[in-house]
Amino acid sequence: MHISEFSVKQPVLVNLLVILVLVAAFVTYSYMTKEKFPDVSLDEVWVYTSYPGVSPEEMERLITIPIEDEVASIDGIEDITSVSSEGYSQIEIDFEAGIEDFPRKIQEVQNRVNRVEDLPDDAETPEVEEEDWTTIAVLASLSGEIPEDALKRLSEDFEDDLLNIPGVDAVTAIGRRDREIWVEVDPGRLESYELSLADVILSLRNKNLDIPGGTLGSGREEFLVRTMGEAETPEQIAHVIIRSTTEGGHVYVRDVAEVSDTFEEATTEGRLDGKKTISLMVMKSKTGDTVRIVRAIKALKRDYEERRLPDGVTLTLTNDASVDISSNLNALYGNGAVGLVLVLIVLCLFVGPRPAVLAAVGLPVAYSVAILLMQYFGITINMLSLFGLILVLGIVVDDAIVICENACRHIEEGLSPPEAAVVGTREVTWPVIAAVSTTAAGFMPLLLMSGTLGKFFGVIPQVVTFALLASLVEALFILPSHIADFAKPI
Repeated sequence: MHISEFSVKQPVLVNLLVILVLVAAFVTYSYMTKEKFPDVSLDEVWVYTSYPGVSPEEMERLITIPIEDEVASIDGIEDITSVSSEGYSQIEIDFEAGIEDFPRKIQEVQNRVNRVEDLPDDAETPEVEEEDWTTIAVLASLSGEIPEDALKRLSEDFEDDLLNIPGVDAVTAIGRRDREIWVEVDPGRLESYELSLADVILSLRNKNLDIPGGTLGSGREEFLVRTMGEAETPEQIAHVIIRSTTEGGHVYVRDVAEVSDTFEEATTEGRLDGKKTISLMVMKSKTGDTVRIVRAIKALKRDYEERRLPDGVTLTLTNDASVDISSNLNALYGNGAVGLVLVLIVLCLFVGPRPAVLAAVGLPVAYSVAILLMQYFGITINMLSLFGLILVLGIVVDDAIVICENACRHIEEGLSPPEAAVVGTREVTWPVIAAVSTTAAGFMPLLLMSGTLGKFFGVIPQVVTFALLASLVEALFILPSHIADFAKPI
């Protein structure tokens, strides 16, 4: 039995299937991740190591070269590039494009780095990270003529709330300075007490201790012993004893230095409308939905403006990535509507109004199946997938036009609509399959591209193929039933 015969004999099943596909696609689309660009792996791993105060030459000799030698023997590495600067080393490890089980390679790099034994003890632990696309969802800026410490606390509270939003991976602060307690030593006063700068440093270092002291047993109970001596205020620093005098007195830090509570020296500074600004760059996670994230941030912004922002402080959102995504979605909706109208007009002119409507039904069905397949294969709504859907807009109805016109020809020759639907579909089944296959094959070179660019543009042929295959199934299985039910006999 040909598939068209089954379709004609089971009209209820066919119509229920169409409704189910349309509803499932609508629900799926509303929950699909919407982002600007697809998330692709760059097959790159970076190793970062910090060793403050060390020259570039020493960084290369002590840090970079030992790590490079250790990881060089990992299978699949294509290239290793490193940069050693003052107090900092970064090593870029490029793996072969499309390497299998890349997460395992990342773990292997981490294991090899952990095995390097001759790194300096006072160097920081090397950090191993996968290089991937970093997508900024939005830039939130807090500005106002209020004390810097108050603006800093407000930005920290807002940052904590941003990190609680689902889909937010990280928040980077720009223009926010960390608190520092400065001890500015007066050389003259230091000399009068016959002290050196090293004496002051040693006393401050001994004061700022947080050392575990083990456990203390007492009967059936056990107590944790810990030496807590960290100074947190300028007053505590000022009262640190540098040494005792022969007369039984003490020399304090306040006797030889001025202690002030301030901020670190600024490396970046932001202003908005002439006011001091702290900006928070919100980065989305790989699975985060940019549109939902920005919507949640706007809701949080309204809450802050209504209840938590002091007078004179403004919260501004800029670099909104959801604007481009919404614009592309609107373009898809608009182009889809225009394309559907044009398809109906052309079909009405050449095959008549009723066959035109029957053929045009394949457009939403094909797109619905394509959306379901995109979700199944992990393809998000992004600029490239939307481009693929727009690109194939006028092609997905070609097979339906061929079958519909052939069936209408048999109706004109005297066959009943059910018979014409079966005969007309059977006659052109293989030509229609060949037409769809050749169209899909034209996009295959994009899918066969290697490297990062191939991963990036590979989304387009996948989406096009999904839509074309869906249109083929609609034309061979759903359309014959609709022709049998709605085609007008001559």
